[in-house]
Amino acid sequence: MNTQGTMPEQPGQTGSGWKHWTGWLACLLLVIPALLRVCILISPDPYFDMDPRVSGALPTGIGPAGSLALDCLSLIGCTLALLASAGEHQRSPGWVFRPIITVALIIPALIYHGRSDLGNLWIGSAWLAAACTGIGAFTLARHLHFRIILIAAVMALAAPLTTKAVYQVVVEHQITVDDFAQTKDQFFRARGWAEDSAQARMYVRRLEQREASGWQPLSNVFGTIAAMLATFWVAAALTAARSKLSSGWIGVIALTAMASLAMLALTFSRGAIGAGVVGIALAGMVLLPRRWRKRVRPWTFSLTIALLVLAVVVTCLRGALLGESFTLDGYSLLFRWHYWQAGWRILCEHAWFGTGPDGFKNAYLLFKPALSPEEVADPHQVFLSWLATLGVGGVALIGLSVWGFLRQASPSWLGPTLEPGPDTDDPEYPPAARWTGWVMPLCICITVMTASALIAGEAMYLDFMVVFWPLAWVVAFLLMLVLPMLGSAGSWTSLRWASWAALSVVFLHCQIEMTLSQVGVASIIWLVLGAASAEAVPASPASSHPKPVRRRPAVIYGLAAFMGVLSISHAVLVWWPVRAERAVVKRAAEALATVGQVQGALARARQVGAATDVQIQQLVTAATILKDNECDPHIDGLMRQAQAAANTRDGERYAHVMSEAEDAIGRSMLQLDIARIRDAVVLLDQASQRLPSDPVPIRQMAKLWVTLAQIEVAADDREAARESFAVALDLVEQDVKRWPDRPDVYSFAATAYMRRFDLDLGSDSDPQRAITALEAACALDPYGLALARRYAELLDEYGNDAPRALAAYERVVLLNDLVRLDPMKQLTPKQQARVQERIEALKSSNG
Repeated sequence: MNTQGTMPEQPGQTGSGWKHWTGWLACLLLVIPALLRVCILISPDPYFDMDPRVSGALPTGIGPAGSLALDCLSLIGCTLALLASAGEHQRSPGWVFRPIITVALIIPALIYHGRSDLGNLWIGSAWLAAACTGIGAFTLARHLHFRIILIAAVMALAAPLTTKAVYQVVVEHQITVDDFAQTKDQFFRARGWAEDSAQARMYVRRLEQREASGWQPLSNVFGTIAAMLATFWVAAALTAARSKLSSGWIGVIALTAMASLAMLALTFSRGAIGAGVVGIALAGMVLLPRRWRKRVRPWTFSLTIALLVLAVVVTCLRGALLGESFTLDGYSLLFRWHYWQAGWRILCEHAWFGTGPDGFKNAYLLFKPALSPEEVADPHQVFLSWLATLGVGGVALIGLSVWGFLRQASPSWLGPTLEPGPDTDDPEYPPAARWTGWVMPLCICITVMTASALIAGEAMYLDFMVVFWPLAWVVAFLLMLVLPMLGSAGSWTSLRWASWAALSVVFLHCQIEMTLSQVGVASIIWLVLGAASAEAVPASPASSHPKPVRRRPAVIYGLAAFMGVLSISHAVLVWWPVRAERAVVKRAAEALATVGQVQGALARARQVGAATDVQIQQLVTAATILKDNECDPHIDGLMRQAQAAANTRDGERYAHVMSEAEDAIGRSMLQLDIARIRDAVVLLDQASQRLPSDPVPIRQMAKLWVTLAQIEVAADDREAARESFAVALDLVEQDVKRWPDRPDVYSFAATAYMRRFDLDLGSDSDPQRAITALEAACALDPYGLALARRYAELLDEYGNDAPRALAAYERVVLLNDLVRLDPMKQLTPKQQARVQERIEALKSSNG
């Protein structure tokens, strides 16, 4: 066996002709979707997350269909990576056979849950695509030029993400807070929240926190990425300081390290910052002399395991021994302990197939400890998350990640082809790859920069999109160029050590966070894991009588065929139906958004003084939209008269014209609202028939029919309102039958019954039906304070059972005390006073 440092194969040796270019295309298809996910918003329900009738806004990110499209690209990239590697000298194809078979084991669980629920389908698909991204990277990265491009592409995100973090904290946060203050009522109505509700208060609390979260749902998730990047670039800066690299490039790397540390600090995530400190300590080991590093290297495997176990043990001790009396951590670790307890109970209940990738949040409501005030969609521990949501299939993901991270990515397992011998230097960057060393980074940067800007649209402020975003990607391009230089001038082994330290940070923080289950960041982590864990393609043996090695391209072609079939099946059976259905849902949202745009213009006109230019401009906007939608044609003329009267300061004429204009706008607005609701329900019905597993169309149809009934009551057409309510409640019952384990379904059913009763359109049995629905909701969410209060109030007013009502109110008091760890979720003083008043009254009546 050759114990000297040997060169990884040159690009020309990866296969001439189509295999060579297939490898580069595979690299693009693996990298671009992974990077794009980090730079855009991904929403489970982008079109109806807020009511478009009120907000008038359309989504600025992507939803399930867009995420599935990125999954298709990743699966195709993995397929091409396998094709490009077929026919290489290998003793055994097990280097790729085992990972693919392992990933295949999770497919049954994904099919089991995804066939009946779109949420489970698209989130599970994203997890599968992320794992396949890691396998594709593992396959390509056995060649040095691919490995450095794959890792550099992810680590170059330090530039755009730092730019976003700084802009978000310095500029965007204050603009968002000011806009929210002006449109708070409209925002809460669009969300369906009462201003004094726990949801509203928690949203305001989170909004006021000046912390960087990038495009991720939480700053803690963004903090994991920031800690990974900071660790890597600190190690790179330390390596550069000891290399023969020019001082200019050393300065670029050092500035990048400092910027990454600043990004980490701006997240204000204590867990991420703590993990980053550990990572920086690991990164500092690159300063050890080579002979010392060789002594430390065999212990890195054990060190990694020790860090992961320590994080788990500390969290368990904090939760089990210290309890709520210990407040130094702000209950952060205590809450994790609550998540883990519930996660373990869920795992025992759903051991074989789990709850599904999107099912944990409903199961958590049933199994969470009584003192847990939070509702979460993940247990915040990566291995428990995979087990609880996928059951036996989660074991496959755990095995694949542990095999790649602990056995391969750890420096303990660096082979002789990656560590130079005593008389050799580190290998130079392959000369034949130098032209692709700048073409590939350029393609990646331009594609991700342009695509993210186009998808974000108006969500990106003009100065950010035109100035800061392009500059950030110019810096990212330079960073992708400097890493090959650093590897050649410094040490390829040091850069692999940096990758190991960065991955250690990720897995350490994922013991208390949910980063790896997030569809926006899972792919880049698996990409780095695959690239860092690859073993180099061995060069020709040095002995004069080398043992013959066997080519087994047929096996690799077979695995590529499996991935190809999986890619085609995914595109035809998953992405295409979802894309078609979501296109119809989008048309329905666009129809309703027209109403929201008019309402928004009228609301802004009412906020300013009469006869001002701003008021006239907003009214003209509303009139133009109504005119374009073939409403009252006289509105346009009235607005011109009002504008002329305002210009001549004829107050009497202005008031008269505006009175007529307001009446005309009101009539046209009612006409437009009814027409657009009817258009939307037709489209949503088509979407529901196309994809019954999507709960959005049927639920939104029910809400729209209730809204239409209310409008018809206001127009004194009670017979039409009864028919509308009949359709709405039929849809509600269908919703309950399809998803009987979701408390929000029963809660809306109770709301619909009571709305019909309050409008005197139903029967006296409606309150009893609402009470029954809320009983079912409370059974599925036994610690839900808001549900318990609604249930108690309905029993009190319509139940004709004072003892039950008293018991329900007393339970509200108990639940209010149980959520004391988060006062924001407790009842307001006014609500508590009302509950106590009713308890005293019911006790007096029973006495």
